[in-house]
Amino acid sequence: SLLLCNLVVPVEAQAGIQLVSNEVSLSFPESAIFRAEFKAGGNITSVVLEYGVDQLTCGTVLAKSFPQFTQSSDVKVEWTWEMRQSGSLPPGASLWWRWQVQDSNGTKFTSDKQTMLWLDSIHSWQVIPGGNINLHYYEGGQAFGQALHDAAAQALVRLARDVGLTPEKPVDIFIYANTSDLRDAILYEPAWIGGQAFPENNIVIIGVTTDQLDWGKSTEAHELTHVLVGHLT
Repeated sequence: SLLLCNLVVPVEAQAGIQLVSNEVSLSFPESAIFRAEFKAGGNITSVVLEYGVDQLTCGTVLAKSFPQFTQSSDVKVEWTWEMRQSGSLPPGASLWWRWQVQDSNGTKFTSDKQTMLWLDSIHSWQVIPGGNINLHYYEGGQAFGQALHDAAAQALVRLARDVGLTPEKPVDIFIYANTSDLRDAILYEPAWIGGQAFPENNIVIIGVTTDQLDWGKSTEAHELTHVLVGHLT
């Protein structure tokens, strides 16, 4: 695994049900483990985890899981989102989740929606914003990153001028230092992959070595075209 990290959320209470703990542990790029503990005035009879990924869609896309537990006034639950079963998510995607709980008294509880970034932390990611591009990189230095950022921003200007396509919000481009690092970050990619666009997530990922700057610039333009055409369709 490239990443092991936890996000612990503060305690919540609502209508007689208390969320004692709420956390997610990422094992990037393979899984996310959701854990929570609830206390209530009566036996807890139902716990549902709603979860998903922020996407550019016409409506809310969500999934539900039903963790197993023994009914009690104090319940701990755990559920694992296995990416090898559901399909890999792109680096930089925003995961979200919330809990729906009910007890034997008919009391219902909905936790606040929480989010976490699906991204490895073994790299020291830097970001250059502006021009409807957020360029994320970790090797090559400021000049390398700035050159890729400026080329991507210029590609957007050309796409707007030539075909009338513009992004609804800034596109996130993640520059991996090489194709090996890129393939480690996402499941099921062929060995020859050098870059990929994810229009629904508004994300582009590319593996660019420091001696491939010109190739990286042209690949950015290619993948950005896929993103904007994906938005249109």
